[in-house]
Parts: sequence; structure tokens; C-alpha cells
Amino acid sequence: MAGMQRIALAIATTLTISAGFAAGTQGPGSSQTPYVTPTAAGWHVTSIISVGDAAANGYRMVGFPDGLGAYDNGNGTFTVLMNHELAPGAGIARAHGATGAFVSEWVINKADFKVIRGADLATTHYLWNRSANRYEAATGAVNSFNRLCSADLPATSAFYDKASGKGTTTRLFMTGEEAGSDGRAYAFIVSGTNKGKAYELPKLGKFSWENSVANPYSGDDTIVIGTDDSTPGQVYIYRGAKTDSGLEIDKAGLTNGTLAGVKVAPNPAITGNLESGQINGTFSTVAVDTAVDGATQQANSRAAGITEFARPEDGAWVDAKTFYFVTTGADPDGPGSVGMQTSHLYKLVFDEARGEVDYGSGSITMVKDSDTLIGTDGKGARKFDNMTVGEDGKVYIQEDPGDSAYISKTWMFDPASNSWKQILESDRARFLAPAAPFNHDEESSGIIEITSILGRNDGRRYFLANAQAHYGIPGELVQGGQLYVINAGPQP
Repeated sequence: MAGMQRIALAIATTLTISAGFAAGTQGPGSSQTPYVTPTAAGWHVTSIISVGDAAANGYRMVGFPDGLGAYDNGNGTFTVLMNHELAPGAGIARAHGATGAFVSEWVINKADFKVIRGADLATTHYLWNRSANRYEAATGAVNSFNRLCSADLPATSAFYDKASGKGTTTRLFMTGEEAGSDGRAYAFIVSGTNKGKAYELPKLGKFSWENSVANPYSGDDTIVIGTDDSTPGQVYIYRGAKTDSGLEIDKAGLTNGTLAGVKVAPNPAITGNLESGQINGTFSTVAVDTAVDGATQQANSRAAGITEFARPEDGAWVDAKTFYFVTTGADPDGPGSVGMQTSHLYKLVFDEARGEVDYGSGSITMVKDSDTLIGTDGKGARKFDNMTVGEDGKVYIQEDPGDSAYISKTWMFDPASNSWKQILESDRARFLAPAAPFNHDEESSGIIEITSILGRNDGRRYFLANAQAHYGIPGELVQGGQLYVINAGPQP
């Protein structure tokens, strides 16, 4: 497709925008300049690969990139895992034998971000047969993954306890289907002899998964928070126990646990079960039966009084007891009395009992309402979506404004100083008054930190993220998009 052909670059091309900040560098593997531009001094963007571009082995980047994970290969390269949020029937049949969503795997040079090779991660898809009490390879329509959304490649400590030796050191890429009430949770095996196997995780429940975020500080326990990106949606907490036998997912404690939902105590910002304002208070958890279909789980959660937020989105752990998550905002009861809710950043802090974290209760604090956050263009923030907590303890939040003329932004929140800064926005030349193939329907997604992976020791912090450009492309590629790296000095 014209404009999407891979361009061989002898050197990277750097552009400048009128605001005085570097617009970014076109990396050696991307046919496009960056789809985002900095809005704060000290930040820089490099495009790594854009939809339609190919790695050195000929593998092409497909559209609708979403959740990311990354790890160091120890040889001057690093690997990036990338969800593609496709629906069944979209694109071509992938390595596991079906169309729809998939996870791509990219090996990238640390020094110049040249893309060396790409491949599909999953080669076999396993579903749990409840009546037979076993995993079976998926076939037919159920073999398609449906809109894999955000993702988490947790530290090894999330699934292995060094003190007891229980668990597994095999890396597991955690994600789920944002596909309505019957969305499934998954662990994709990333390393070892079972690499390429993807397992459904029914004990984590069924709902419209935004993300599945494992706690890397939980010891012998396995703690995973799942966010239900529904209108309205719940926040669920899975608790399992690491073992030393069985499948890698068994050892990780992902098959033997129980699920509970967050239930905020009576609160003026909750109407019935529904978020209807800025929630601050305490919460308990209520057990949820996962041996049912998703619609029944939702009905049971509502009957049990589990709090229903205005679309819970991404989240991230800070430490063993602290978890941030965002809501994108919605009208949780449609034409009812609650009304439209804005985006919020929330913080859960779990209680402690006898020196141990109690994952059954804690406090909830509304940290930020998007209505109180103004961008460099004078417009209020909208629709928080993906987020991460950096190695520096700062919170980085991306927006999904939908199909509108509003330009998607990326925000940085420093809890130490309680300060906010807009650091990036979508490229206005492409998305504000768009010319084909671009349009107004774009978002930023997938942000994760890779400073430790790169190991440059140059005083800068590095993050991976991607852009979704929602214009259609026939065949394999489906939509536009781009993977990029951003970085900033110690005082962004």
C-alpha cells in the first residue's frame, strides 16, 4: 500500500515541530515518522515499526496493536510481545490456526531499535473442558482469540517464590478478551520447552477483560487483579497458591484459586452498586463463583453488591499492597439517574494483618478526575485507558478518546509531588485534520517501561508504547498502527 512500504534508511531521520520539542526520530525499521509527538521538554520519540513494515525475516506488523510486554535476551537484543486486538474473522489465519486476535513476538536491537525478526507467539490454544476436567486443544470457531486487549508480562517473582522454591520461572504473558461477558483470561507461555502454548484460565472468571495484572510481590500466594471493561464493570481479585507440580500454569498458582470482587462500603459516590461520583472509602471483597458462564457471573456479582465502576480499564501494582487502576468513564445505568461519569484514577491499598497483606479488604482513593486535568491545548483530559507505574514510581496514563477530533494524550503523574504533566499527544498533522488514510479515530496504548532492559545507564528513562490508527486496511493488516519508544532525561 502506498505510504506503507518499508523504507530502507541508512540513518534515522529527525524532524522538529514549531513548539520547539523534538518531534522524533524515524527508526531504521519504520516507514513512518512517529505517530505521537512530545509536549514536554526533554521527551523524545522514535518509531520502531509501523503497520505493513516487515522485520528482517519478512514478518509484517499487523494493525490494532494493544498490550505489550518485553524482556532482555542478554545478547544485545530484547523481545517485545504485542497483542493485536482483532475480532474473529479479521485478518488471516495465524500460527495457532485461526483468524482474529493474536500475540506477535519481535526481536529488536537495543542499540538502534532495528527490528531483526518477528513471529506469532501462540502455536497451540488450549481450552478448559469443565466436564472432562482437562485441557484440550481448541478447534473450530472457539480457536479464535477475540480482541486481546491490555496485557502484563509480570516479573518472575509473580509466579515464583524464591524463599519456598514454589512456582515457576517460566515467563507467562497475561491477557484476556475484551469481548463481552464471556471474555476469557489467558496465559501465553513465553519461555522454556512449552513456549507457544496459550492456556485459558477459567478460575480467573469470565468478563470483558481489559487486563489481567499479576502481583510480583505476593510470595507463595498468586494474586491477579482483573478489570472488567464493561458499562458498568467490576474489579476482581484472584487468589491462588504456587505449587511445585503440574503444568506451568498450575505451578504458577493460576488454576487452584478463588475469585472475589471489590465491594466498596456504603458511600455517597455510589448509587446502588454503581459508581456515581468520586469514590473514597473502604472496601471488602465478595466471593464469586467461576463455574458459571459470564452472564451468570455478572448477575451474581450484581446481586452480591459488588461495586460497578464506569468501565474499569488498565491497572498496575506499585508494591505488595498498592494497586492503581483507571476508569474510562461512561453512563453506568444508561438512561437511568446516575448520569455520565468522567475518567478517574483510583488507588487501592490493601490492609495488613499480622505482618501479611490481607487481599480481602482495604481502602480506595480517587486520585484524579479527568475533569480537573487540562492539556497543553486547553482541553480537558478524556477517557483514560492504558497505564503503567514506572520504575521511578510515577504513573503514566494514555487516552482513548474514540472517533472524535480530540487528540489523544499521554500523562505523567508524580505521586511524590502530586503533580501532573502532559508528555505526549497524537501527531496533529496526521489526526487533527486528517488526510487519507488517517482519520480522527486514534488512540495510544500499551505503555511499559524498558529502562532496565536497555541498560544504557545514560540517565534517561525509556518506555515502549503503540499507536492505534483505526482506518481500515484489507486483508492481513486490518488497521493502521505503530510501535514506538519514548524517552526522557532525569528531570522531564
